[in-house]
Amino acid sequence: MQTIIFYPIYPFKVAFTHKEDKMATLQVRSIEDQLYEALGRKAARDNRSISQEVIAILKEHLSQPVQHKSATESFMELCGTWKDEKSAKEISRDIRKSRKSKTRFKEVF
Repeated sequence: MQTIIFYPIYPFKVAFTHKEDKMATLQVRSIEDQLYEALGRKAARDNRSISQEVIAILKEHLSQPVQHKSATESFMELCGTWKDEKSAKEISRDIRKSRKSKTRFKEVF
């Protein structure tokens, strides 16, 4: 039995073919010339064919453990932190004092 799965992954077209008694085949189409040339240079440096280089890159990438972070952890990485001798109340007071306007929204009309 042969299975063919087609994935239109922008900007590439990827197709996987697998026969039960043979190894799977990966086909990538519509690859940019610049990317293909860079892949060829890397393959030459590593003394591999382009197919062998793609397999090596995939193995290297997929062998790394996937780290799933919670939404809170991801958000907290975006936030800045600092150390201060002042209390939270003092920091809040300083922020309020530095504001130029006491009103948050001005009337538009």
